[in-house]
Order: sequence, then C-alpha cells, then structure tokens
Amino acid sequence: MKRVELWHHQVRNYVPKNEAGILLFNSLKGELEEELEDAGISNIYNENGVKFIRSVHVKRKLLADYEHIYRNPQEGIRSYINRYQRTERALNTVEINVEKMYDKEARGARLLERSKLSHEHQRQVLIGSMQSLDFDTIKDVLMFQ
Repeated sequence: MKRVELWHHQVRNYVPKNEAGILLFNSLKGELEEELEDAGISNIYNENGVKFIRSVHVKRKLLADYEHIYRNPQEGIRSYINRYQRTERALNTVEINVEKMYDKEARGARLLERSKLSHEHQRQVLIGSMQSLDFDTIKDVLMFQ
C-alpha cells in the first residue's frame, strides 16, 4: 500500500492521471497481476486507475487475512475473538459484508473451528451454547469459558 502511494506521488507530476493506472498495472507482478487480469481497461485507464488498483489490493489482502485467521499458539481466546472481529470490521470498511457471505451459524462454526480448541473444549462450548452455532452465542460462551 505504502509503495503504491509513494510511487503515485513520484509520478503524478510527470504522467497524466489517466495513464498512471496503466503504468502501475504494467509494473505489477504475481497474484495481484492475475487478480486484475479480468478488470476492464476503463477501470485502469482513467483518473482513478491507481485508486482502483489499490482498492483491489486492499480487498484481496483483507480477504486473505480473513480466510487464514486462526487462533495463534499461546493467544488468549479474548484476543483471538477481538482480532477476528477487527478483521470482519476491516472488511466492512471496504464494502465486503461478511454477514452476507456467511449466515450466523456458519460464522459461529467458523469462529469455533478456528479457535483451535481441542474436541473436548469445543464440545463444552457447544454444551454452553445449548448446541447453537449462532455467532454471538459462540462468541459469548468462548469468552465466558
């Protein structure tokens, strides 16, 4: 992100705004290049081309963080839940609503599974939630136990 911003500040006096997006696109390598391969030229070749590329990069990074979120070794449950919810809020800021991607039960099951608790402790959480996988219920039981 910072590199893109710095690059944009460097070239903005030398390159027309609508061409900056193309220059940035041509310098991309790896997964982001593949991600933008299907993007329309009109999205890249305009005054907001750099912003468009930046937004795709941010969304891609946040989604990757969300898909690979697990409780770290020695991390407390409360810290894990706070980090999990921060990641969901960060996705909401870029207009990706997790609640529309997953229903409450799927989010609860995901939270419980990724907490890396033993099967015994997961069973206790389910008993505490009265076999409900509702996200808020699982979150409350995890924090309580």
